[in-house]
Amino acid sequence: MREQKFSSEEIPSNPLASKAYYARLEAWISILVNFTLFGIKLYYGRLSQSLALTADAFETLSDVATSLAIFFIARELDRPPDREHPFGHGRLEDTTTLIIAVLLFIVGIQFLIQGCQRIFHPSPIQFSLPALFAILIGMGGKEILAQVAFFLGKKASNSELLIAKAWHHRSDALDSLPVLVVFLFPRYPWLDGVSSLFTSTIIILMASKILRGSVSRLLGRSISPEEKEKILNITSQFKEVDNVHSIHLHDYGGKGVITMHIEVDGSLSVKEGHDLSEKIEKEIKEQTGFEGIVHIEPLSEEK
Repeated sequence: MREQKFSSEEIPSNPLASKAYYARLEAWISILVNFTLFGIKLYYGRLSQSLALTADAFETLSDVATSLAIFFIARELDRPPDREHPFGHGRLEDTTTLIIAVLLFIVGIQFLIQGCQRIFHPSPIQFSLPALFAILIGMGGKEILAQVAFFLGKKASNSELLIAKAWHHRSDALDSLPVLVVFLFPRYPWLDGVSSLFTSTIIILMASKILRGSVSRLLGRSISPEEKEKILNITSQFKEVDNVHSIHLHDYGGKGVITMHIEVDGSLSVKEGHDLSEKIEKEIKEQTGFEGIVHIEPLSEEK
């Protein structure tokens, strides 16, 4: 196996640059909007002397810390491959997505528990117009952040990190939904619990979907039949290839790397084998968009 040498000239450009850019952009927008919501909630919380709304203001401020963390993680995501990380730092996206998915799942479970408690033990909720105004502004602001994150996530090649962040924003908006339902239907306080159960179901299902996706990418997945057929079609173009096996797809946060072993005639020289592997890797890149790493094996005489 030939030794790979890494220098500043040979390191390939980082394919995750756009994801990092959009993640940083979303983080700055989130910080700006959350600071604004913090100020609005804090003002109306003190105006209405509502401890709950004041506490919610500081919870909104904690989202600023989350966005700052995303911003600095995105900076690492943008770093090019180096000697220690020859395939880049793309798996930071899946690791961060995994953490956000776990947090979403915990939020969903909390909603579920609270919903059950409120169904069996409903209690009236005291309202004031300033508090209601702040709640509506908060829900609207969080849903706008969710839509922005969804939009930027699509722009960034369906970034799972930004999609998870979008659902994090939406969960904050849905947090106020039970209160709004009870305000609209004050005679039925048990609707508070029902709407909490509805909200928890949505959040848990989405968190589970995001969690499965991020875990699958981190652990690595088998190549699909369609992808395998395409790879075999590529290798069949080269008459030197006798057999192909051990085809695997590795995901590095949006950068797919396909590794495979091909068997060739043992009389092939080292240079001929090297040239063959480079030609196949080039075809794989052009036809699939994946990086290719081809291992050459001499065909045993018994075969």
